[in-house]
Amino acid sequence: MPNGPSVYSSLCDGFGLEKQHRSKLFWATVFGTPVLLWALSSRSKAKQKPDTHINAFFKDKSAVRAPLAQQPKRKGTGFHSFLKEIPQAHRDATSFGAFLKDPASVAAAVTNNAPSQQASAGPKASDAVIAVLFGTEYGFSKEVAERVAAAIMACGSYWVKLLDMADHADGLDLSNEQAVIAVCSTQGDGVAPTEAREFCDWLGSDAAPALPSTSFAVCALGDKSYVHFCACGKQLDSRLEFLGAKRFADRIDVHKEDLPAIDRWLSGVTSALQALQLQTFQETGDIVGDAAEPAATKPKRWGKSRPFYGQVVAVEGLCNLASGDDKDTIRVEVDLGESGLQYTPGDALGVYPLNCNQAVEELLQVLGQEGQQKVPCPSWHYQDHDEQAPSPDIPRQLPLKEALVKCYDLRSPKPDLLQLLFEHMPAPAQAASKHANSNGHSSHDTIALSNRNGHHADGSNTSMNGKSQISNGYSNAANGYNLGAETNGYSSDGNGKDSHSSQNGNSSEEPVIHVDGHADGTSQSETHLQATELQHILQDEVEAYLDKRHIIDVLHDFSGSRPPLVALLSCLRPLQPRLYSISSSQLEHPTHVQITVAVVKYVALGKNRIGVTSTFLKERMQVGDHVPVYVAKNPDFRLPKDLGTPIIMVGPGTGLAPFRSFMQERLHSQQSSNLQLGQSVLYFGCRRSDQDYLYGPQLQQWADEGRLTLFTAFSRQQAQKVYVQDRLRKSGKLVWQLLQEGAHFYVCGDAAHMAGSVEQALLHIIQHHQDNGDAQNAEQYLEALRQQKRYQRDVWF
Repeated sequence: MPNGPSVYSSLCDGFGLEKQHRSKLFWATVFGTPVLLWALSSRSKAKQKPDTHINAFFKDKSAVRAPLAQQPKRKGTGFHSFLKEIPQAHRDATSFGAFLKDPASVAAAVTNNAPSQQASAGPKASDAVIAVLFGTEYGFSKEVAERVAAAIMACGSYWVKLLDMADHADGLDLSNEQAVIAVCSTQGDGVAPTEAREFCDWLGSDAAPALPSTSFAVCALGDKSYVHFCACGKQLDSRLEFLGAKRFADRIDVHKEDLPAIDRWLSGVTSALQALQLQTFQETGDIVGDAAEPAATKPKRWGKSRPFYGQVVAVEGLCNLASGDDKDTIRVEVDLGESGLQYTPGDALGVYPLNCNQAVEELLQVLGQEGQQKVPCPSWHYQDHDEQAPSPDIPRQLPLKEALVKCYDLRSPKPDLLQLLFEHMPAPAQAASKHANSNGHSSHDTIALSNRNGHHADGSNTSMNGKSQISNGYSNAANGYNLGAETNGYSSDGNGKDSHSSQNGNSSEEPVIHVDGHADGTSQSETHLQATELQHILQDEVEAYLDKRHIIDVLHDFSGSRPPLVALLSCLRPLQPRLYSISSSQLEHPTHVQITVAVVKYVALGKNRIGVTSTFLKERMQVGDHVPVYVAKNPDFRLPKDLGTPIIMVGPGTGLAPFRSFMQERLHSQQSSNLQLGQSVLYFGCRRSDQDYLYGPQLQQWADEGRLTLFTAFSRQQAQKVYVQDRLRKSGKLVWQLLQEGAHFYVCGDAAHMAGSVEQALLHIIQHHQDNGDAQNAEQYLEALRQQKRYQRDVWF
């Protein structure tokens, strides 16, 4: 290595400096170098300081600080155009940053843990393209697809296109794709997600191209509670194989949100990809830049991501309420105006609710926030009626309170929330929990945590105010969340604000969940116990613990944790629409739609709970208000095309809803056509004829007029309870006769008990009346009905 003087002389010679100028340069260097080094050191420290403020998600600081001439030229001058320039390296597809909508082909082009250089630089000529296709109803399939994309991009030699089936209702040419990974959930009785249905229908038609050059793998998501577990994913798998595609990894059928199973499958997928001889951009001759450009999409129709704001024209109670135990059901009628929305009997109406203000205020109190702080509107949130563009590239910001009211599910915690809370326990508490668990000790002996039946481990009841004995006291608005940095893992004073906070209580740092150990009763020892219990739950009892708990319950139980607000929001589920079977016909009113809604109120863990959407419609929606709605098609629950075909309908409670639609449709169709109407038989059940006999006068009128054969089961109106399946068995001769005449048999309602009991009654009828009746032949007969679409069910748990 050359020494200083020789280097200095060489530099002077290189620049051609005369001797008289060299001394000036020498002294300038001597005095200037320390100043320069100090400036660079300060700048480096500033860069190393993490920016956790919410604004960090909205700007690229290097671009802001750069001189104007050095900044990249943007296509637009608005704020949205500026946000488009954020490098992908700053987005983690599984983090809150991914909620900023990425119009490019893949939102998950980063690893789970670290930014990807490939993502920020865009695709390279040496990359091979992988298509990740998803169909989702409630968002989990999209999360898994992003997880898949992130893992593939982490391999370093691939570029991923993330494709939503909902954006390709008219089809998608997969014949040019070398590798396709499909992630899809299954809804209800084996159908595709609502907005993926048209794509799946197209893929199953003759219009879908042959795929001899495509390799594929499928992740099927479902729920084992349903008979047709993962049916849609299984159908995708077999259809892709039928079209000539080659399976490069076995399909996985995932029960609910089994992330460990998904990760194991994903590990096999990434390994199998390495063995495929995939061509790169350079080898295919494709233009590299095209892969990073967003595909042109058509303006969205009215649907789940763009609901129509219909005007409420009626909210009518259908029950006589004499006590708090009586069931409450309402009829809601919405004017669809000039939306052009069409529905068919059997379809459902999707309704987006708002969380009740009380639940939001209680959560804000625990968060220690007033709710005015701006947060990004998550990318999965539906388009509001006041937005100008049909599909804006970048979502707007919302006040925190508004986001909690309209965007987030406050009832169903994700397992990710528990992991986040553990990671943000104070370091001493984490260490203590790991030590305790490694020694085989459990915190069950020392900590009282409310369990699933609402009692604590010591046998005492959970208190009605929602506080668990795990903390012996909780945070409030004054001391719940810290807006500043932590000092040794705990607040430096007793008011919940760190010494780094400014005088007005605000800070430049990202808001952090901070329960002050001195002020709220959560001592250091209790925090250690919480961390130990939390680690134990994460190892063995996640599903059991989360069952029946709301977000606020979890935050109460583990009040010693201090995750950043943005990280907490990223662990909340989307506030989902609720689907209600349509109970009207457009032949009766072409622009109106009616639904029948059971108002849900119950007690869990010793606390009063409410149904989000049902109470929203019953208690907070007034005639004249507007509500975001969309039509969810249900093509597997349809009337026979021939009016003369008999129908048998079994629908207790709100399961009656689609059958009211069926009857209106058939009666109006018969009136306008003068065709002979086949016999219509209805089995309806409720508690009492004088309390919850839904649409009783209308049903009775149809029966009196000979338009409907009506069987009722009022379960609590006599000493011995009677249900619809009992009425079905007693009228078995009529049922068998109509089935022999080609009748269609429909069931709507509870899948946990009623639907199974009705099916057993139907099998009993078939077996009893068949000439060679035995259980196996009855099963075969029922399966034949199902294949002929003469046995249709719309059931739910």
